[in-house]
Amino acid sequence: MKLRRLVIKNFRGIEHLEWSIPSGKKVICLIGAGDVGKTTIVSAISWLLSDRWSLPTSINDFHDESKPIVVEGLLSNLPDSLLAIEKWGSSLCSVTTGGDLAEPSDLEEVLACLRLTIDCDTLEPRWELIAPGSDPVTARSADRRRLGAAMLDDRVDSHFRWTSTSALGKMTKDADGAKTALREATLAARNSFQSANISAELQKSLDKVSAGAAAIGAGNFCDLQPGIDLTGGQYGGVCLYEGTTPLSAFGLGSRRLAALSIQKASFSGKSTYLIDEIESGLEPHRVVGLIEAFRRDDSVQQVFMTTHSPSAVESCDASELAVVSREGGEARVSFLPTELQALHRSNPSSFLAKRILICEGATEEGLLRSFIRLHDKDRQCLRQPTSVSYGVTVCNGGGGSSSCKKARQFADLGYKVFLLLDSDDRTIEEQVGELGLKDELLHRWNNGQCVESAIFHVLARKDILALISATIEYDIASKDKIAKSFDAIGRPLKGEDPSAAETWTELSDKGLRDVASKASVAKKKDKNSLAWYKNVRGGIFLGDWLGGQFEYLPEPEVPIDSLFEKELKFIYSSE
Repeated sequence: MKLRRLVIKNFRGIEHLEWSIPSGKKVICLIGAGDVGKTTIVSAISWLLSDRWSLPTSINDFHDESKPIVVEGLLSNLPDSLLAIEKWGSSLCSVTTGGDLAEPSDLEEVLACLRLTIDCDTLEPRWELIAPGSDPVTARSADRRRLGAAMLDDRVDSHFRWTSTSALGKMTKDADGAKTALREATLAARNSFQSANISAELQKSLDKVSAGAAAIGAGNFCDLQPGIDLTGGQYGGVCLYEGTTPLSAFGLGSRRLAALSIQKASFSGKSTYLIDEIESGLEPHRVVGLIEAFRRDDSVQQVFMTTHSPSAVESCDASELAVVSREGGEARVSFLPTELQALHRSNPSSFLAKRILICEGATEEGLLRSFIRLHDKDRQCLRQPTSVSYGVTVCNGGGGSSSCKKARQFADLGYKVFLLLDSDDRTIEEQVGELGLKDELLHRWNNGQCVESAIFHVLARKDILALISATIEYDIASKDKIAKSFDAIGRPLKGEDPSAAETWTELSDKGLRDVASKASVAKKKDKNSLAWYKNVRGGIFLGDWLGGQFEYLPEPEVPIDSLFEKELKFIYSSE
């Protein structure tokens, strides 16, 4: 079974969502800022595909208490057992190019439209098959179970117990001798935990769980067996042990993966997995391994997962990432454009933020990171919200034209974007204009400047010399490199020390600002760079120096806030 379209109405924070899913999507990772509805979407799919008779619904699940919750999904690749007339065969449909349901034909994809409705008055769920020209037909629990959907969240311990509704219970209820073995296991546990005889069929089921757990990195479970559940429970208090240790005593990550393998083993056909916060309890390498295992496993039809982990974002292909955004109650899910493939690997944290501050290059990236760190430190002392509270991240745009393109793509995905650009490249004027960013969301330096020249042109003479001295002292650029950079702009040094006042006696303050700003971004004749700060480390140094973070150096007269006034408002705005 594959989910091809999802409609959610009136469920938690989502008033309305309509999401079409291309047929080739197998691994789908929902990303985006916090509280936009990622978990709500996965929960809605889980409820829609659930084989339970009831759901843990409360009044808080209704966006508007005067309306019902409706979750509707178009399902393709249905198991053969559901295509029979006595099952879902008489309620199948197809979809027109306009998205409307239509009678199926041999030339079209055969689908089932499954709808879940929950009324606020009774909180009773109702699952129905919707087909054109027919009355809704009840979708029975036993039939929904054939869809093979498994939900994984932090409530995993129930999967390690044999109950009438657990995955273990469903997996072994038809196994020859399973019930007898469970009764024997209970008795053995009560009699000093002596081993009970396990039937061949039950052992086969446990071996299936062991193999599945190993395949997805849960651990090496080689001695699975029934044992007494000392925490209480049903079905004789029997739960799953690894040797003498109950699975419920393992770490969260191992428990989650083991629970997933148990649910997978309980399905006879192909499966659909729903995983909220895939990284929960797992080291980054296990997250990456789990995603790769899903890709390789032919028995997995689809995986819907959410994440706040850069490792998970980075390990996915761009085509597997779906960005969730929400304005009020109107939610939207957009698959990532393939043009952002490189960026989601180099800067995955951008896709997990609410606001993205895109800057032109590495110097700006480092400088802004220093700037944010300095202000966060001050705000913490004043017990004010920091940048993390506002969901802000800095993204290196990789040049003026590329930065404009990324700003457009992120904005189209629903992110709030701020763009910091140099003004020395006039070829991007049209791109900047097409973005249509409000004035408060666009910062361009004046008079053809870049960030280095903008800084040098607001510094006093003594501060320019102090900055050059510190640049050499902290090994940001060597004295020799700085000397060569002045040679490259036609202003060779008259002395050995570029930070000495006597070296520049013939220049006015303005003249010194001009030559220092040009030298700081100079290039050789062969175009190789002699720039002083063209990397993240150099940018951080500039930010720390401007912010007075060097204990033994005097603080410059110009405060950093005066240079980045717009950025400050964007980062710490409550809007």
